[in-house]
Amino acid sequence: MQWSFRFVFFMFFIVMLGCSTPPPPPALRIEEQILADNRTLATYQERVEAGLKRRKPSALIQTYLEQLSKKLISSHSEYRGVVFKVELHDASSALKGSFLSFPGSVIWVPIQYLKECEYENELASAIAYQMSLVIQRVLAKNYDPQSGTSNLEQLTRGERAEVIRSTVELLYQAGFDPRGVGEFLKRFHEDYRVNRLSSLEIELDLKEAQRARSFMVPLRHPVVRSDAFLLMKKEVQSWGLGQSSITK
Repeated sequence: MQWSFRFVFFMFFIVMLGCSTPPPPPALRIEEQILADNRTLATYQERVEAGLKRRKPSALIQTYLEQLSKKLISSHSEYRGVVFKVELHDASSALKGSFLSFPGSVIWVPIQYLKECEYENELASAIAYQMSLVIQRVLAKNYDPQSGTSNLEQLTRGERAEVIRSTVELLYQAGFDPRGVGEFLKRFHEDYRVNRLSSLEIELDLKEAQRARSFMVPLRHPVVRSDAFLLMKKEVQSWGLGQSSITK
């Protein structure tokens, strides 16, 4: 009887083991996922960047942008292995005034924004927003392999909210005043008008930034404008960037 019970139990265990659902494959680390996205979007990135007019900044400006990017991304423990390069562009036609980001990871900032931005936390918000688009895989998720394009204008409300929350968190963790996110979004939508959003969508974006900020303990000495930022701005003003070319 004892051996019969053991045999039945053993067979039951074998059957249950065979019916069990195999575990899902382990999630890729953020660095691995970004590299995978980079391979998927390589052709699209090459085509878009072909329409950009790169402006090589002075050593002081380049160093500042690299340090700002590193400060933002290294503030989050999960993203410290990710490296972002910030490039400046003076694009023509439809890309004029556009902020662009690609896994791999490159962030393109329009030179007129760098010239007109008066507060460092606003500039940090612009870069953190592009970082969040890459980290949240927004570009990759919206990529259409048949058309070879990725339409960021078709983001769902949830995707937009997630990117904004990630932007606020990056800014806060790096010690910048997170109110800069709201200021960036207003300038980005109202002045640059890149995404062609409705006034309601813009209002919802601003409310999401405010809501994300409300859960955070206020920083004692948040960064608004550092000495390094002021030096960079002085260099930019003497750089001869020309007149603003914002697309209204």
